[in-house]
Amino acid sequence: MKTQIQNVAYELAGLIYGISLDGHVNKNEFDKLKTWCENHEHLCEQEEFKVLHEQVNPIIQSGIVTNEEIADLKDILNDFLKKTGAHEDEKLNLFFLHGLFEGILASGEVNTYEVFKLNQWIQKNEHLKDQKPFDELHQMIGQVLKNHRISNEDGVKLKSFFSDLMKKTKAG
Repeated sequence: MKTQIQNVAYELAGLIYGISLDGHVNKNEFDKLKTWCENHEHLCEQEEFKVLHEQVNPIIQSGIVTNEEIADLKDILNDFLKKTGAHEDEKLNLFFLHGLFEGILASGEVNTYEVFKLNQWIQKNEHLKDQKPFDELHQMIGQVLKNHRISNEDGVKLKSFFSDLMKKTKAG
């Protein structure tokens, strides 16, 4: 069960990262966070997850998530993941990536700023670039950023690409 808790926590970390890339949380993104809490509430039977849920849920249920609260959520998750030893497991990056795509797609559009921020994350995690599906992501983002701007066509291509990769990386 600990593995499942780490998986969904990493997914939430990715979701929060993806939602916060453009600097604000819209209604669809807020709803995605709320849905995450509802979908994983059953894990509160596990004391370890219950503690995390009790810290995260009130922030999300308040009706709006500010930039300060996003920072708080990131801190809460980082502390939780360190306590569970999750930072040492490379496989969890797939769950983070899944959540990240969910967060980006939740807004309904993929904009240039989000892609630049995603590229920064890719560069920071360069050690993953030879692993599937990170290799595909690295290549796609490189192609799209050649023009330093995301066209409508690129946005559609990225949304499709993210959706396809989400199916491959479905979190438990």
